[in-house]
Formats: sequence, structure tokens, C-alpha cells
Amino acid sequence: MNIVEIRKYLDKIIESDCFSRSDIYKKLLKYLTEATIEGKRPKEFTIGLDVFNHKADDPATSNVRVYVHKLRKKLDTYYNKEGIHDPIRFSIPKGSYSIEFKNKKDVSYQTRVKYLWISLAAAILLFIIHLLFFVNPKSDNEKLKKTAFWHEFFDNGKETVIVAGDFFMFTDLKIEDERGLNWNIRDTRVNSEEQFMEIINNDSLLHPEDFRILSDVTYMPRDALFSMQYIIPVLHDNNVPYQIVLSSNFKWDIFNNYNIIYIGAFKNLKTLSILTEKLGISFNNSSGEISVKGPEGVNNYSSYFFINDNKNIDYTLVSKMPGSDNNIIYLFVSNNDIGCIESVKYFTQLDSVKSFDDRILNDAHYFKAIYKAEGIIRTGVTFDLKEYEHIADSSLQNFWHY
Repeated sequence: MNIVEIRKYLDKIIESDCFSRSDIYKKLLKYLTEATIEGKRPKEFTIGLDVFNHKADDPATSNVRVYVHKLRKKLDTYYNKEGIHDPIRFSIPKGSYSIEFKNKKDVSYQTRVKYLWISLAAAILLFIIHLLFFVNPKSDNEKLKKTAFWHEFFDNGKETVIVAGDFFMFTDLKIEDERGLNWNIRDTRVNSEEQFMEIINNDSLLHPEDFRILSDVTYMPRDALFSMQYIIPVLHDNNVPYQIVLSSNFKWDIFNNYNIIYIGAFKNLKTLSILTEKLGISFNNSSGEISVKGPEGVNNYSSYFFINDNKNIDYTLVSKMPGSDNNIIYLFVSNNDIGCIESVKYFTQLDSVKSFDDRILNDAHYFKAIYKAEGIIRTGVTFDLKEYEHIADSSLQNFWHY
């Protein structure tokens, strides 16, 4: 790499706002850079002598590693702000006192390789899910299309979008681990950019410049992922074209053109929360309580996890509702994983769906129901109906009109 270019950008770093008031870090960075250019590999005690004027036997020489650690942090801060467009990046590998000089295009290549491996892992995961097509007998999956619960879904000629609930993520630039890397965070209070900015703007101690929104990074909980092994074979065996989208990427322009199956948590509905509003159902993100408005008033349900015996009690909304253009919408929504997984499992098994048709659904087409799922960790033991209400035909005409 061109030494003239290295020294040019060394001067730019040293003169930046990030380093302008830190003489000791300017001196340390310049010393390490020149040593690296000259092919030297400085040791801790030589840095203590040359940069900090410590004596060789001075215990303070042990502070060198602390200064180098903080120098790494200052370099990260510089490249996140003033140096974001620099073609050369200075970095100090962990456990080393030499500088690495990387071309920006090399860093971009490493990033592409990283995401290539992530994409490859995702492809392998989808392949494994497809292998699970053989979990349920194909004959049973084909018979599901004749049940009252499913038949409009298979007969309306629409393709399907499975919406998987995912979590909003951001980076706190003020927090670093022992390697000097920032933390990616999921805050249970925040599940959209709007909620994130609302919290930032309402807290005088928080500043937008201290955070970075991870628009291309998400966190997928187990509920939607584990439920795929039950719903995908049903679609596959009945030749239903489908695609999977994250709730954070859901766009309303696909709403009328597809049947929709949402699988996930209440807190992850995002845009689709309008559907639970139409059903008279609300969710308290702080308490985890579900409020269900019915003919006889409002009923409240709270999910619990007992740490001592790993017991789960989770209340789940299952709903079949009309879309706005002859499409069908199914909701499998819970607070924790177990309710969501058990509900999808229940309504993709022929015997349990037939039982629901005969005992509950009868001649109704659309409904909302609350189930109580109990189990150990994420393994269901019981799945019981607690509340049911059909959506009356008289209200369907105005269902999508306020």
C-alpha cells in the first residue's frame, strides 16, 4: 500500500474532531503507524518507554493495553463519522500493537463474504424446512382443503404470503464489549423505527447520534420459525404458491392480491396490528396482557413463564377473517413461542381441524378465538379453547369500512 497515502490519512485522522483534543492518542497512533510502516512489531514495554516515558520496570507500563484498547474505540468512532468515506481504514487487531491498513474495497469484500455466508445458512435452513414436507402424510394435508376452516383459502385462486413476525434491532454506539465491538440490541419496548425515535425524543439522556438503526438486520424468534414445519407442507401438498416475508418488510400493496397467514407475537404485528384492532383485541406490550372485547364485555389474559419448573402458560389468538378483495387472512398470534407453535400445529392436523369444524365452527366462515396453551419450555402439553366469537355475516359488508 502507498506509504504516502497512509501518512496522508494518518494526518487526516490526527486532525479530526475525534482526535483533536487527545494528544496522547495522536502520539500513540502516529507511533504505531510509523512502527508498522518500518516493519517493526512494538512490544508493550517499548511503547511504554517511547510513548509514555515510563521506566522499563514501571508497573504503569501495563496501562499500555488500556490505551490501545481505547485507541481502537476512537478509530471506530472516527470511521463511523468523519472517516466514513476514507478509502483507507486503520485498525488494530486484537492482541496486536501493529496497525492494519485496509482498502475500503477490501472491507466491502469481507462484508459481502459475511453476508454470503449468512445467505447460505438461510438457504440451508429453508432446505431443511422443505425436507420436513414429509412429516405429515400427504393424504391428510390434501384432505384439509375440504374442511370448513381451510376450504375458502384453497378455492379462491389466490397465492399466499406467510408473514413471520420479527424484532426491530439497533446498535448502541456507546456500548462496547471487551473486543471493542458495539452491541446490537433488541429493546422489548421498541419494534419499529417510529417507536425507537419516540423513545429517543422523550428521553433527554438519549441522543440519536449514539445509535444506528439496523435496517438490514433482524431477529427472528422461534415461534414463526418452528411453526413453518407445520404450515409449509400443507401449502406444498396442495400446490399453493407461497412466499415468506418478515412483518418488518410487509407492504400493504400486496394485501388485496394474496391470502395472508401471520405467524408470530403480538408485539411483532407492526403494520398488521390493524387486523387485531378490527377484531377488538389489544395487547399491552409492558404487561404482556391481551384484552379481548366481546359481546359481554372485555376479558383479559396474561401469559406466564414459571422459571422454577420451566412451565409456560400462553394465550393465543387464532382468527380467520375476510380480506378486502375475496382473500382470506389467518392470524396465529401469541405472547410467547409455545402458543403460536401449538396453534399452527393444531390447525394443520386433520383430526383436530375436523373436530374444530364439527364442535365450534359449524356453518360460520370467519371467527376469532382465544386458546390457552400450557407446556414445558416450548413443548406443548395442552391446548384448550377459552373464548370464541364468530364474525357475523351482517358485519362483513362493512368490515373494511370505518
